Amino acid sequence: MKKSVLFFTFFLTWLIFIAGCSFPNPEYQEMDEHYKTTYPMIHESGRQEIATIVNATSYLGKNPKRLALIAELIKNNFTDPYWPHPEQYFCYYPDDDLHYNHCRILGQTNISSIGSSDDPQNTYLMDKKGRVRQISFHEGMIALNRDPFWIAYQKTGACKELSVFFNETANESGFPTRIIQSEGNGHLWNEVFIDGVWKFFDVQRYGMLDSNNSSKWFGNTSDYAEAYPWTLCDMINSGNHPGIFVFDINTGGYGDNRNQAYDPTNICKN
Repeated sequence: MKKSVLFFTFFLTWLIFIAGCSFPNPEYQEMDEHYKTTYPMIHESGRQEIATIVNATSYLGKNPKRLALIAELIKNNFTDPYWPHPEQYFCYYPDDDLHYNHCRILGQTNISSIGSSDDPQNTYLMDKKGRVRQISFHEGMIALNRDPFWIAYQKTGACKELSVFFNETANESGFPTRIIQSEGNGHLWNEVFIDGVWKFFDVQRYGMLDSNNSSKWFGNTSDYAEAYPWTLCDMINSGNHPGIFVFDINTGGYGDNRNQAYDPTNICKN
């Protein structure tokens, strides 16, 4: 009898162990499911935020100065870890392995700045105001980090979020706009078609500059290396071509090659 009880106890313990290893903790999907439910409200709020910026700048019509005002309104109250206030951007997440896509409030968990948050188990990051950034997504999840309405609602992120936000707002303001990315270091910015020419516009760069140097955030593609915040020419001169492409917002992949427009022979000196 005792052997039967011991065997049953062992068998039950083994089943529990296997179940724990074989099935994800239900908390894994808690935030995913939450945002699937709340997304319609977030989408509408983000759409209204973009419409507000479009309306607030409409008096400038097709004047390129409107793009600077759009960038300024996007920058206001936006949290970017690379701007001069990184202490405003924190992720609150547990130090155990059971909450890979949770961010939790201060006091319950350890704190890490976004700069050291490359752990693939972190799916969502949160700033001190509780605004959420999605840094990765899994099959079945909405790709929120390239959704302009999510970004306009949350107002937090880095170069990708800013480029997506600016792209949607500039397009709705009547400017043909697209997103550009560097394969070399993963940076993203924008190009706007003005007077028959594609010009670069880097909203993250705009947020890093003071008012006396704001012109560095836009210009001819051939001049981009001078404005680039992470030393594009150093990469080129070391023999590593950055690999510049149009960003496909639908797939998150690479579109048309733009290397010629950012030709290193034109913009970098060895």
